[in-house]
Amino acid sequence: MDLQHLAISRAILFDILPDKEDKTPNDPTGGAALSALPNSAKLMVASRIAGALGKNANGLEVAITNSGPTSFFQAACKAMDSSDANFLVQAREIAVMLAAAQTNKHLAHSKLMLIQASVTAGQLPCLIAVKAELQDGLADRPAAGELGMDVQHLKDIFMTDSQRLFKIGYMQRTVATATFNQGQYEANEHIVHLFDHLMSATETRHAAFYFYNSFLGCNTAHSARARTRDFFENTMAFIKASGLPVDGKLDLMEALRTELKSTSNVVNVVAFASAHMAPTVKQAYEGFMIEQKGFPNHAVEKDTFYVNARLKRRRKITFSNDIWLSTPPDLMASVITVENDDGSTTVTVPGLVEKRE
Repeated sequence: MDLQHLAISRAILFDILPDKEDKTPNDPTGGAALSALPNSAKLMVASRIAGALGKNANGLEVAITNSGPTSFFQAACKAMDSSDANFLVQAREIAVMLAAAQTNKHLAHSKLMLIQASVTAGQLPCLIAVKAELQDGLADRPAAGELGMDVQHLKDIFMTDSQRLFKIGYMQRTVATATFNQGQYEANEHIVHLFDHLMSATETRHAAFYFYNSFLGCNTAHSARARTRDFFENTMAFIKASGLPVDGKLDLMEALRTELKSTSNVVNVVAFASAHMAPTVKQAYEGFMIEQKGFPNHAVEKDTFYVNARLKRRRKITFSNDIWLSTPPDLMASVITVENDDGSTTVTVPGLVEKRE
C-alpha cells in the first residue's frame, strides 16, 4: 500500500474511558473541536500510519461486511464529505461506536484519534481511526538558570515511536466521486485496511474482533480465499510466460507451492519476489502483479481453500540416465511407462509437445 502522498487535513481526539461499574459503556470525552496539529505532528502521525500499513508492513486489507445506515462505514463516508461542524458530529458518532464495541472487554483508558487525509497522486480521501493505549515517559528540559537538565515525567502520552499497543482502521475512497444512492454510500467504492499490534506477519487470528468486526464492520477472512487464488493463479501465469529455463520455472512453481502450504497466514508479492527471484525477474513480477493485475503490494491474509487441490507436490519420474519428467500430481496416473527388454522405457503422455526449452 503506497502511503507516500498521505496528507493530513484535519483530526479530532477523544478519550475512550473504561466501562462503568455496571459494565455499560462510558460516553467518550473530548472531541469538542478539531485538534490543532502542527506540521511536525502531522508528519509524525503520517509516518506512524505508513509504518503500520504501508509497503512491506503487516497491515491487511479487510472486507466491508456492514455498510448499513448506522455502520462505521456510512459514518466515515459522511465525515469525509462534511464541513468541519458536521465532521465533529460524525466523529462523535464513531467514538460512541468504539466505546460500545469494546463494552465488557475490561480495557484500559485509551485515545481515539480520527484523521481525515488524502492519499495517492489523485488525492483520494481517506478516514483513519487510530486507537492507542496510554503510556508514561520521561523528557529532559534545560534547568532554569543552570547548565543542567531537568527530567520531566510525561503522563498519558501515545503514538510514540516505540509504542506497540495501538490499532488502526483505514478507509479510503477508490473513486474520484462517490456514488450516493438513496442516502447510502457504496461499499465497493471504498477499501478498508486494518492494523492491530496483536497481529504479526505470520498470524492474524489474534486481531481484536471487537475492533475490526464490531467497530469497523469488517471481516479479515471474507476476501482471503479470492485474494489467495488470485495470488496463486497470477503468479503461476507469470512463471509460465517468464521465458526462464524449465528448471527455473519448476523451482519457482515449487517455491509458490511451498509458500502457500507454509504456516504463514499471509501472502505478499514483494516478500515472495525478494525471497525467490533474481532482481530483474523480481522487478518484472512486481510490475505484472501490482500494476497489471492490481494485486496489493502489502500483506494479504491467506486462505488456500480455493487452491488446495492444486498445491500438492509435483510428481517426478526419474530415469537411470538422469533424465526426468515432472507432472502435476493429478495427472500422474495418465503418464504410462513401459520398460523394454533393451533397457529403454517407452513413455506415453496424453498430449502433444508444445515447447522444448
